[in-house]
Amino acid sequence: MKKLFSIVLALLMVLSLVACGQTQQAPAETPAETPAETPAEAPAETPVEKPSYTIVANSTGNPGTAEPTALETFKAEIEAATDGRITVEVYTGGTLFASDAEMGALASGELGMCLTSFDWFAEAGSPWASMYNCPYMFTSYEDAYSFMTSDAGQAAFDKIYDEVGVKVLAPAYIGTRQLIMRDAVEVKTTADLSGVLLRVPTTASYVAMAEAMGAVATPMALDEVYLALSTGTIDAIEVPMSVMKSRAFYEVCETLVLTNHLVNLKTIVMNGDLWNSFDAEDQALILDAAAKAGLACDNFVLNDEATLLSFFEEQGMTVVNPDLDEFQSTVLAGILANEEISGSWDMDLYNSIVG
Repeated sequence: MKKLFSIVLALLMVLSLVACGQTQQAPAETPAETPAETPAEAPAETPVEKPSYTIVANSTGNPGTAEPTALETFKAEIEAATDGRITVEVYTGGTLFASDAEMGALASGELGMCLTSFDWFAEAGSPWASMYNCPYMFTSYEDAYSFMTSDAGQAAFDKIYDEVGVKVLAPAYIGTRQLIMRDAVEVKTTADLSGVLLRVPTTASYVAMAEAMGAVATPMALDEVYLALSTGTIDAIEVPMSVMKSRAFYEVCETLVLTNHLVNLKTIVMNGDLWNSFDAEDQALILDAAAKAGLACDNFVLNDEATLLSFFEEQGMTVVNPDLDEFQSTVLAGILANEEISGSWDMDLYNSIVG
């Protein structure tokens, strides 16, 4: 019995030692969470370098006169606005293109920009634009500028672009046209011009204007006028006062008649393909520079006109103030009755201007 008890006790002790000798396995560690990766920043885009341009600009005017002043102002403004990325080469005095070749060069792309008359638009595909050369359509510079810079004026410029392919950038005032007579003549009404040989530019609208005034239209190149006045080939001319002075017509004429018959406007224009090559940002800068250029031309002429009247009086000319109401009503009636001239006009636009 004792032996059996000893055997059982020995077995219990062995089992106890085996249990204590077993190694407990540590619980597996929960792997640490991998922090979320921060997306890599996209590399900064390299700014696209805008192209450089050189605009070739031409004027037949002499340096220091109104039209070259406009182009030089445009050059200064656009070069400053673009830090020289857009540059302008200005040629004056017709050294690059003479007046008879200028607009052909613009249309072909040989020339980038210049100033031109509404007569050219009329001949090039916008016949209605000749109405801007209608006498007494505008009664003052302020009247003309107000319309040209209005929504209606800009819409007309857009129409010219669609029809002719030339972009009108801004209007430019080049003076109000007056009569200057070779002899001492008291011109008060259109009846006083009966039989007068009146030199006009060689375009249909000016010929019609002279005839509506009651004069005999005598088309002639401007370079021939001084000699024609000296010899009596013509009796009178109609030009802005600035031209009277620059061409020294006062030397061979005695009477200045302030008819104020035509507020003479030109436009600063750009070749259509060149215009389309600029992006919208550059086009806005060009329009802003052109607007300032147009005003520079305007102010040059207005300041000049403010001093010219006294200048002509100092030269011994007689200044006559005619009956402007009679001139306006008579001349406008004659022009509107001339279907060859007014038949192509946009009469809705015309009536919106003259009232």
